[in-house]
Amino acid sequence: MRYIHLIFIVLLAACAVTTSQAKGPNQVATTPRVELTASIEELSIDAMGGDGKAAAQLTDYYMYEKNEDPKWKEWALIGAENGYAPMQLLEYSTLAESTDPLYQRRAFYWLKKSADAGDASAIAIMKTCYPAGSYESRNPKCAQLSAK
Repeated sequence: MRYIHLIFIVLLAACAVTTSQAKGPNQVATTPRVELTASIEELSIDAMGGDGKAAAQLTDYYMYEKNEDPKWKEWALIGAENGYAPMQLLEYSTLAESTDPLYQRRAFYWLKKSADAGDASAIAIMKTCYPAGSYESRNPKCAQLSAK
């Protein structure tokens, strides 16, 4: 499994909106329902108006409730554009999987934005993968981020 993919999975687990727990020895935990603070329409209007948290809720809704409906990617990008650090980190994680050096540079852009906004996970990744704080200083151990 790729390094960034593993980090992304850990981050998703740590940042889950809700958690589920088995209630008995024979019951299996299920995927939690995403609890929306408003209707899809209201959240959409808020997100398009600049609310990063509303975009994050829509991202989670389409990712988890709608079985990875591709709309989650659109809302994640809107959340990142709206300045919401967790969505900027999600954009990094998504783009960092690419083998295209241009997408890898864009991944770095989103990681830096998230780190600059104070996201602890993004700061840790920056320190590990980009010790000098620039794309050119990337750590070779972050193999998926090496340019072709």
